[in-house]
Amino acid sequence: MDTARVVSEFVLHELLAGEDVESLEADFDLVANGVIDSLGVVQLMSWLTDEFGISVESIDMSDFQSINAICGLIAATLSPTL
Repeated sequence: MDTARVVSEFVLHELLAGEDVESLEADFDLVANGVIDSLGVVQLMSWLTDEFGISVESIDMSDFQSINAICGLIAATLSPTL
């Protein structure tokens, strides 16, 4: 599964309706550009639970800053701890 593509598709379809997946750069600042606000964080957290089976315990807006940051959060949450 291409996590970045799945996350991009969610952001584009749910938060930026009408844009093309290829038009969203992986490092585009979603928070600073107003794509993800407090409601967007709630939507994203709910989707992460449904899509990946992960629960975000604490909110750090930097975790939602870009597609890369969201993918990093997913990877860190899904990777086994040593």
